[in-house]
Formats: sequence, structure tokens, C-alpha cells
Amino acid sequence: MKKVISLVIAMLVVFPMAASASKMDVLMADLLEDNVQSFSDVTSSHKNYVSIEWMSDEGTVEGYEDGTFKPDNAVNRAELMKMVVLMSVDEVDLTDSYANCFPDVTTDWYAKYVCYALEQEWVGGYPDGTFKPGNNVNRVEAMKIILNAMIPSEEWPEPTDADLALEMPVDLDMSQWYAGYARFAIAKELVDGWHVTQNEDGTLNFLPEGNMTRKEVAEMLFRVMVYMLERMDYVANMVDSICYYVDNSSTFTEDEMQAGVVQIFEDSGYTEDEMDALTLKYENDNVVQGQIDVYVAEKCGDAAATDQ
Repeated sequence: MKKVISLVIAMLVVFPMAASASKMDVLMADLLEDNVQSFSDVTSSHKNYVSIEWMSDEGTVEGYEDGTFKPDNAVNRAELMKMVVLMSVDEVDLTDSYANCFPDVTTDWYAKYVCYALEQEWVGGYPDGTFKPGNNVNRVEAMKIILNAMIPSEEWPEPTDADLALEMPVDLDMSQWYAGYARFAIAKELVDGWHVTQNEDGTLNFLPEGNMTRKEVAEMLFRVMVYMLERMDYVANMVDSICYYVDNSSTFTEDEMQAGVVQIFEDSGYTEDEMDALTLKYENDNVVQGQIDVYVAEKCGDAAATDQ
């Protein structure tokens, strides 16, 4: 998580089908200008080009010896562990001690990733005590692993009314173990929806039991990273905005105050429209609002005493 990108998702019904925002546009322009193409089968016209190139640059995903990425290939449990772990820890920190954590995970290339993930409680084994590293991962399994690995438990917001009212795909059984993960990932626009199919009545199929592909993993890792960093951006800008209000509300006009707040967001790379979109996105996020209150109290006084 070394870089920050603002991600605004264009949605078809409830699924993000493409990404478009000023910072995303800048990244895309830079990639095109530099003529970056890490893999022969992922060109700039590929729907997951930005996320795959970004993950490649971060060292999180790798290609094959023939120079391809094979974006449509299914991901097995060992491969997923490598991608997820490398989002959180540098390769050099994975020592030889991460080995022999399952009967079928001993000293193979994937052992350090699987054993580290097990230590972090991001993944577990099967009832027979094995890990089955060669088994393909379906979409809901991958969703759970990625979200648990990348979002600390204390950072999970409570579902908003809008989240709970969101119409879910008809093939997702919302009484199953994955329901909370699925609703969160869809509501927060963290999943690649290009695999989603539409029925004649307009309802959607998520295909939860389908194999998670390499391109989908790269896309979700990228979006979750951006989501977490975007929240941090929003908290910092809102704290600065509230403190700006506390310091200047008695001397500035309302228009001057609004201009100052807009400038705070613009200084960190967000347009006024994006500022409004972020506010709408996070104003009911209990974790974000709690963080804002804490930092405001530390920086410029009690948040409850300010007109937010």
C-alpha cells in the first residue's frame, strides 16, 4: 500500500463495471504515456489493465515465463495466498520459519505465504487438517480471504441503511456464511463485476461458486487498497476542514468557508464533485466518523462543538 489513488466507480445496477476519477485518469494517462505493458495478453484496452499493471508494479502479481499474465485463469489457494500476503508484507520478511504448517504445506514455494496467512488467521484448513493448496478458490471464498487480510477487524463499518437496502444478486444466498462479506464488497464497490450476468427480468447473477480468476483477484486487491487509503484521505481532509471552520467561522463568510474547505480537498487531489461524492459515501460510516471525532478532538477541540 505504497501509493494512493482515488477510485470512483461507475455502476450498472449494483455492480462496478468500470472505474473513472481524476486520479484514476491520471494513472491511466501515465501508464499509456510510459507505454507500460507488463504482460503480452493484458493491453491498455483490457478492462482490468490498470489494476493488473498497478499490482505488477507493486510486486504483488507476477506473470508466466512466456510473458503472459493469463488473466482468465482460475486462482488456486496457494496462488491467492501469495497475492494477498504480498499486499501486506515484503518478501524479505517471510523467513524460513514460515513452513510446515499443514501436512500438505511443507517447504514448497507457497509455504511461506500460506503459513504466514495462517498465522494472521486469514485462512484455515479443511476438516481433515489439510490446506489443499492446489484447489481452485471460488468467488465468495476469495472475497472473505481478501477482505479479512486487508481490512483490520476494527476498521469494519456497520452496514448503513443503504447497504442493507441494496438489492443483491439472486444467486447469492444471504443466509450463508458469506452474506456479510458479499454485501460489504458489493456495497463498497470492491468487486469486479464483469462476470455478472443479467436475467430477462433484470435480476443479476453473481456466480458465487465460480472460480475466482487472476484478473478478479488483482482488481479486488487494488480496489480494497484504494478504499482503505481513500478513507484515510477523507478522514484527514475532514479533520482539516472542521479545524478550518473552528479557526475561521467567526471572521469568514459562508462562501469563504466553503471555498476554504474545497481548497483543502483540492490540495490532496480531489475536485469539489469528488469531495461531495466522498462525503455522501462516508457520512454514515461509523468507523470513519469515529476517527474524525477522535482526531478533531486532538487537533482542534471537541467535534461535537463544531457545526459539521
